[in-house]
Amino acid sequence: MHKNFFTFTANSHFELGKKIGLKFKKEAHLALDKKSDENLPKRLETAQKMLALTDVYFPEYLEEVKGYAEGAEIEFLKMWMLAIEDDADAEIAAKCTSIITNGGKMLVHSEDAAGPGLENEICILKKTIKELTTLEIYYYNTLGGVSVGLNSRGFALALNTILDKPQQIGIPKGVIARKLLDSKDPANDFEKIKGLRLADGYNHNIIDVDGNIINIELSINESEISFPKSPFSHTNHCLLLNKVEKIDDDYGTFSRLEKAINTPSRASVQDLQKLIEDDSFGKDKSINNERTIGRMIVDFENLNCHIWLKRENNLGWVKYPIDFIKK
Repeated sequence: MHKNFFTFTANSHFELGKKIGLKFKKEAHLALDKKSDENLPKRLETAQKMLALTDVYFPEYLEEVKGYAEGAEIEFLKMWMLAIEDDADAEIAAKCTSIITNGGKMLVHSEDAAGPGLENEICILKKTIKELTTLEIYYYNTLGGVSVGLNSRGFALALNTILDKPQQIGIPKGVIARKLLDSKDPANDFEKIKGLRLADGYNHNIIDVDGNIINIELSINESEISFPKSPFSHTNHCLLLNKVEKIDDDYGTFSRLEKAINTPSRASVQDLQKLIEDDSFGKDKSINNERTIGRMIVDFENLNCHIWLKRENNLGWVKYPIDFIKK
């Protein structure tokens, strides 16, 4: 296992948040220190405006942030500001590459940070709330679900940012991401989510243990669901949102896609590891670029996943069992 692998078990969202906050108190205060500049009042104002609507539809996740704040000894509003990430800053960077193959039973994800040198902002987190267990690459001080992970209900999910979309005051995209990571029926949850006032949205790539593929693309104006066939790849381009203008090859959005779409319909774990370690487009635009901080391969055929962290590069890829799946 990785040194930066942590497990938590709780009977409520508040209890879970408090346990995580106690453990990651140092990381929370470091993150808050970085935000304590002239823009802090504006960030807090934006975060405050996003509270009420979130509380109507997802009060359980606000309870978790309240627990995190108590455990980390940080004011709730400041903890909430950290938890909603760039929705409080109105800043977005193009990042991450996701690939699905092997009949929809293999999900491959390369996690990129907003910039280089941020590899210590993530860890591996396994958490259980009552009957639900999730395993993910986790960004400290968030609700989780904003990178790549899987749940005991038999779903795996990987997120990619989408560029050139408008933002507004609404339910933060990180809250929606967590909801979909926890989901027992993502397609049904999408029908409920698409009618909500969203602050922004991700592209969500989802598989289940039976090999079914779901792509959910969210924005403040329109949201769409599709059911791609394997193999399937996604970076930061829009699939379905017709009102979004074509973007440039920012951060290798299309260079990374060019490599990813060559994924064969059948591939070994080793083949896929090699694929997402590709650096042929240089440090800026390759799948393996200067911002890459983590990777995960979810293998539903063999019920395990393989994880690589840049902060523990000496370990290479580490295999984790996912026998907690109950479906």
